Amino acid sequence: MESIAKAFGLGRPVESLEPVQHTSFETWRLRTESGDYLVKRLWGLEDPPWWTHIEQGMALESAALAQGLPVARPIDPLEPAFGYAARVDDLGTIRLYDWIDHRALTDADDVAPWLGRITAALHELMPLPDEEPEWRWWGVFPRDRWEEWARLGRSQGRQWADALITRSAFSKNWASRSRLPSPQPTTRY
Repeated sequence: MESIAKAFGLGRPVESLEPVQHTSFETWRLRTESGDYLVKRLWGLEDPPWWTHIEQGMALESAALAQGLPVARPIDPLEPAFGYAARVDDLGTIRLYDWIDHRALTDADDVAPWLGRITAALHELMPLPDEEPEWRWWGVFPRDRWEEWARLGRSQGRQWADALITRSAFSKNWASRSRLPSPQPTTRY
């Protein structure tokens, strides 16, 4: 925790890291003398083969900030590994954002027009290239691998394991229901 605050020049932490969410990336809330921040662990000690995609995303963030678009403000590390990311002790590659106090959206919140405007503005900043993007750079795994990870996570008491088991079961059920019957041969005279 102190190593994170030090890497980003934030002063002394005043509380322990508070877990926020673990979906694609582990995130925590860091409270320091200088303010509150969202800590995002991008990966462990070795850079994955897709790390340049994260760097490209950071370039888009920089462009969005320069245009005044409403995006979370990243915190610059004192010694960047690349973009807004720093390598921190045994934690791996980390980045930080200003903490945003927020609330969950409700069904009454109509954010579609706003989201459409922001998405269009982002696409204007960095249009897609003419060539096809590299497909599946993030990795696609068979269902049995996900189920194995879910069992392993449950045996280790991981918070995400039950959600993964539920989603795996849903996916399996959905896939079995969505199979169309084989077409019957037809003959035309």
